[in-house]
Amino acid sequence: MVSNGTVQFKDGNTVIGTAALNASGKAQFSTASLSVGVHSMTAAYLGSSNFVGSTSSALPQTVNKAKTTTSLVSSQNPSIKGKPVTFTATVHPAFGGAPSGKVTFKNGATVLGSAAVNTTTHQAKFTTSKLSVGTHSITADYAGDTNFLSSGSAVLKQVVKP
Repeated sequence: MVSNGTVQFKDGNTVIGTAALNASGKAQFSTASLSVGVHSMTAAYLGSSNFVGSTSSALPQTVNKAKTTTSLVSSQNPSIKGKPVTFTATVHPAFGGAPSGKVTFKNGATVLGSAAVNTTTHQAKFTTSKLSVGTHSITADYAGDTNFLSSGSAVLKQVVKP
């Protein structure tokens, strides 16, 4: 059993990490930096004074887009007709990372507008003063991006008073 030496972990021809063998002759490496798609992973034992190096066969590793949830809040509810109200959608990734892309704000099936997601705050904001008197069903739909799946908010009942 090999109990010394180093193993390089590769994605294709690119070394993405190294680890020393433990007393059981095993090496481990973890990463959260693989992009969405299929990767060809190998482990290359670099050898030692007593053992010749070797490389494993390729193992396909599929990385899927991460799930998201989207929440929606209003700057004031109820609001007053003709006065601006700001809707803020927050995109919550299931795992770390910064969602990008856009959020579309709707009143029922009618699109009110869209806004880009701020990758620092994970928020998109839309302001309008054009809602009529009554109760409106406002939603926010995140379109997703290269790393994150789309998601939609629950309905926010926005009340507009005269």
